[in-house]
Amino acid sequence: MTVDRGKEQGTRSGRPEAAGFTVALRRPEWGTLRVTGPDRATWLNGIVTCDVSAATQDQGAWGLLLSKQGKIEAELQIVESGDALFIAVPPGKADEVAATLDRYLVMEDAEIEVVPGCAWWELHGAGAATTAHEVKEETSSDGAVFAAGAMSWTALGGAALVGPAEGLATIEAALERAGVRVLEPAAWEAERIRLGLPRYGVDYGGQDNPHAAGLERRTVSWSKGCYLGQEVVCMQDMRGKVKRTLMRLELDDPEVADVEADAEVTEGSPGQACGRVTSRAGGFALASLKAPATEPGTRVGVGSTMATVRALELSESQ
Repeated sequence: MTVDRGKEQGTRSGRPEAAGFTVALRRPEWGTLRVTGPDRATWLNGIVTCDVSAATQDQGAWGLLLSKQGKIEAELQIVESGDALFIAVPPGKADEVAATLDRYLVMEDAEIEVVPGCAWWELHGAGAATTAHEVKEETSSDGAVFAAGAMSWTALGGAALVGPAEGLATIEAALERAGVRVLEPAAWEAERIRLGLPRYGVDYGGQDNPHAAGLERRTVSWSKGCYLGQEVVCMQDMRGKVKRTLMRLELDDPEVADVEADAEVTEGSPGQACGRVTSRAGGFALASLKAPATEPGTRVGVGSTMATVRALELSESQ
């Protein structure tokens, strides 16, 4: 396949927002669950925060598994294969999440199992959904892709792919033929922080609710029926104020060396502690901040530099 000039420029810059450009990341460390049975979608839809009923063989769903107290137990990526739902869960969480979900299987005609030996891919960029579909079709005879679906983690758009781990090379070759640049996780780190994409186990975890993680409008469906922890999440949303939440920090000095995870963030003069950095790369950081420092545009101190608080999620215009 011929790579157009816009994609070549995107490859050199490493920025997925270049015209039509898409980047891909291998996620072989993520665990995989498979849910089968005619009630699989309606049953799971009553447990997790995203709208599973909207998942098709082209459209995925990004959501959370919460406790009854509304705390985040796991991030979930869900894609539909036609006869099963495949669920990506964070590394080391597959057995735990499967056991939790299994406790809520009563009379429903559905089965859940942990599937070892799978690998996930994340595609980020404007062409991600189209590319994922093309790769799935191209590799169908090799069985390299079980399922794929569009999934917008950021304003740029995206898609997820899952298949057997032994098919990684086949998928990677297909992605490269499509003009997609395969990134190592470290190369993606600066982009995902700049784009305001929190990472489970780094920027948020089991102590947080969706609002504290800044994910209440990205991973929670506000139009579907009940799910586990919904009452707590809705009450928090109705109050309209959160004690703390993740925000982006744009550093005045992108070269400063003393801004790293757990660095204190201060506001005012003299500086009063208002939060801590959760991750940083280049000129941006993610930080868990207390109100009122969560107001975009607020000036804060961090390490030996100042920073401007930005909305967590990068808008399309940015």
